[in-house]
Amino acid sequence: MKPNSKDKHSSLLQRYFLGALISWTTIILASLGWNIYQTFEQTNDLAHKEVLAHFNKDQGFRLWGTKHGGIYVPVSEKTPPSPYLSHVPERDITTPSGKPLTLMNPAYMVRQLMEDYNELYGVRGKITGLVVLRPENSPDEWEKSALLRLKDGAKEVREMADINEAPYLRMMRPMYMKEGCDKCHGHLGFKTGDFRGGVTVAIPMAPYLATQNFSQLSLAATHSFIWLLGFGLIGIGRRQINSRIQDNLKAEAEILTLNQELEHRVEERTERLRAIVDTAADGIITIDETGTIESFNTAAEIMFGYSTEEVIGRPITLLMQKNEAELHDVQLKNYLETGEIHVIGTGREVSAVRKNGEVFPLYIAVSSVKLNNRELFTGIVRDMTEPRKFEQALLLAKEQAEKANSAKSQFLSSMSHEFRTPLNGILGFAQLLSNLPSEPLSKLQTEYVELILGAGSHLHDLVNDLLDLAKIESGNLALSVETIDPMMAVGECLDLTAPLAEGNQITVINNLQEIHDSKNIHIRADYVRFKQILFNLVSNAVKYNHTGGSVTLDCSDDAIASGIYRISVRDTGFGIPETQLDELFEPFNRLGQEAGEIEGSGVGLSVTKMLVELMNGRIGVESSLNAGSTFWIELPLATEQQIQDATDQQHFELRKLPKFKFPSGQHTILYVEDNPNNLRLISELLANFENITLVSAKTGEEGLQIARDIKPHVIILDINLPGMNGFETLGFLQSFDSTRDIPVIALSASAMPENINKGIQAGFSDYITKPFIVEVMLKAIEDALIDKSESLAS
Repeated sequence: MKPNSKDKHSSLLQRYFLGALISWTTIILASLGWNIYQTFEQTNDLAHKEVLAHFNKDQGFRLWGTKHGGIYVPVSEKTPPSPYLSHVPERDITTPSGKPLTLMNPAYMVRQLMEDYNELYGVRGKITGLVVLRPENSPDEWEKSALLRLKDGAKEVREMADINEAPYLRMMRPMYMKEGCDKCHGHLGFKTGDFRGGVTVAIPMAPYLATQNFSQLSLAATHSFIWLLGFGLIGIGRRQINSRIQDNLKAEAEILTLNQELEHRVEERTERLRAIVDTAADGIITIDETGTIESFNTAAEIMFGYSTEEVIGRPITLLMQKNEAELHDVQLKNYLETGEIHVIGTGREVSAVRKNGEVFPLYIAVSSVKLNNRELFTGIVRDMTEPRKFEQALLLAKEQAEKANSAKSQFLSSMSHEFRTPLNGILGFAQLLSNLPSEPLSKLQTEYVELILGAGSHLHDLVNDLLDLAKIESGNLALSVETIDPMMAVGECLDLTAPLAEGNQITVINNLQEIHDSKNIHIRADYVRFKQILFNLVSNAVKYNHTGGSVTLDCSDDAIASGIYRISVRDTGFGIPETQLDELFEPFNRLGQEAGEIEGSGVGLSVTKMLVELMNGRIGVESSLNAGSTFWIELPLATEQQIQDATDQQHFELRKLPKFKFPSGQHTILYVEDNPNNLRLISELLANFENITLVSAKTGEEGLQIARDIKPHVIILDINLPGMNGFETLGFLQSFDSTRDIPVIALSASAMPENINKGIQAGFSDYITKPFIVEVMLKAIEDALIDKSESLAS
């Protein structure tokens, strides 16, 4: 700011102040004048209404008298017979009692009424005309002038005038001859419709003028107060504005100082930014909207092999391969024509060219900024040669790891099966030794056999866990998720764990039955795997418990309300330290119990967690040292429709069964199925056919043995079985001469086309998907029996 800025602002403020004061005064005076004028108009209007009211009253009275031809009144000193009515017949009459009456015509009546009003209220009235009978009715100068104007056609004459030096509002309206008026005035030559004269009314204006003066004084006082108030506010505003101007001048001076400091800092930061850009690890290149390079930092020089001087002012395509350069030119042209560019704000990888011609992978992220009406594009570039080499090495390592993991899973799966055969002999012959009545063992031999059985059972569990783990990790574990009644699995699980609980003196408390009975609970799960999960949790709760302790099974009612089945297994055992809870579900991690007396592989809980999650569920644990642990799992509840569908399939009506005619003779069908609901369904279905005998097995191993023993005519084989699955069981059946020709029908919940094709290619005679249609299942059995009969006949 210049030194005289303060004076200029003060002078300008003074002019504004005077202008505001003059404008304010003008507004107040104009308002006062307008309001005084309104009071004057209001006074005249009120007075006019009053004088008109008196006029209408007189006219109404006069018209009434005219309609009645006047009235007879007693003769008195105030009302003597009118000499101007002497020509009227019967002007004077006498009542039968002798009382004299005289006729008062309308003019006489109105005149007497006006005289009374003048005495009582000061309101004057008069009937006058240019031709009068009564001299007292002769017009004065104002009335004569008014009569002439009314005669010329005026409707009303009104004027303020003094009467006896007092202000009055005088008004006159015309009076015309009407029917009945010729009785008194006809002899003067007037007839109906002629202008006869005028009726005048005058009211005193003193009260009105007093009110008007008071209102005007009040208005003047009010406006004076408002003017003074505005004057004060303008003065206050002037002081505040002046104060703000001074503050602004001070602030401007401070801003000027700050700007100078800022410019200095900007210079410093520009130098610092330039140093940062030049020392950045990534290359930073700036081009204009034509693609010309404007800046090139040190990292870019090292990356491309060009010096800054060699590239400034040259096109960016210098650093690109031919195809990339052509694409860049097209995009730049499109941008110049449409303003649209699709590489801003994104990162991508391109091929770039060094000065020596070497092509290398380059990652570039482009941003734009407008400076001085110019658009600049900044590219952050990074040489991806080394990262790509690292990624390739990492990819190779990943492939090798996957191959190793696959080989491990394949090895575990293969070895698990290889273990089963000798293990079956070990456990089988050990059981024979311990139960051979003809050759009883000695006490020591019995003890040794029990050790063999215990170790063999432990090894059998370990093999099963390893096989499940291998299948899950390799993605080859197939689940048959169906609508099941969880209490059936719970009952079987508690039966299996009962000997273990009794041996450890553990009380198992089942609180599930009551809530299941009241709510008809069904869940979506693989029956066998669900039972396996429960068995792992309950058996662990029994094994890791105090002698005489308890295991309690509960179900959450709140979870059921939200569509989740939450079952918990609570024990009174040793508990788990909080620091070890995160390691609980890791494979082969027994949390330091490896050297303890309780046998285990450390795989069971890991497999349990994987199985729960494969069935869209969750698992968790809560534990306190020496107070016990609670393991819980959550699985989806079946919907009402899913429960109904399952019930309909289990309880079909016999009358709806199609009339299949199986080949004559008795036929044996072996059904290998681990789910009791599905087994019951097939049992009820085939029970309706007298020549069909159904034999069942729950595992592939058991089914294989039964097939070799009884040689059934048809085998129905579930794909998802514990231990050997359906495909593995089919392979063993095809490997034995005694079972090779038995038709095998696959029954599975896996309904994908690739699964069905795989089943047909594997050698199944048919592949039925769950839930199956009764007619389809019976037709498949019928076809298999016919094929079997034909093969035997040939």
